[in-house]
Amino acid sequence: MGKPVILRYIRFLQRDVQDRYRYFRFRQQWEKKDVQIDPTAVIRFSEGSILEIGPGSTIGAYSILDLLPYPNSPSVSHSSLTIGSRVAINEFNNIRV
Repeated sequence: MGKPVILRYIRFLQRDVQDRYRYFRFRQQWEKKDVQIDPTAVIRFSEGSILEIGPGSTIGAYSILDLLPYPNSPSVSHSSLTIGSRVAINEFNNIRV
């Protein structure tokens, strides 16, 4: 392996560790609110998006919550998703707001 390949791999590992840490902290914040999010669930949102999940709720394995704006939209609108208390979004769900 050449030097550029090794440097790219090191940068990839650095970004991967940072992303995993951010996701871990994200899940910890929700666990404080008594919300269970499976590690395989994907939650995507933009900076202006609002996600509210009530206590006792669960996001199951391989579920996707997508709050990103529609890419072909002429105007940017921010998404909002409110999930009530004690709601279960079970495995393999795909919710796009």
